Amino acid sequence: FMTYFVRTYSQLFWCRTITGLSVGSAFPLVYSLMGDLFEAHERHLASACVSFGTGFGIALGQGIAGFFGTTNWRLPFVFVSVPALLLATVLYFGHT
Repeated sequence: FMTYFVRTYSQLFWCRTITGLSVGSAFPLVYSLMGDLFEAHERHLASACVSFGTGFGIALGQGIAGFFGTTNWRLPFVFVSVPALLLATVLYFGHT
């Protein structure tokens, strides 16, 4: 989301670096939690869903970037991040 507001290459570099570190740090946690949340016979399906969702998300993001990025290179970052922020908010406050 913050990538939309960058004005220099250095700002873009650091925003994307932080994003990469965050996502890279989240994947081991996700797979570790799967071991706790799913029985042994269900883990392959959970792992497949996470892998499929990751691939689908990357493909969808590339499509959005290709479609909306022709008018403004910052728009794809907003279109991808706003639904993620809304979902994170719903999950955070919906979990009681």
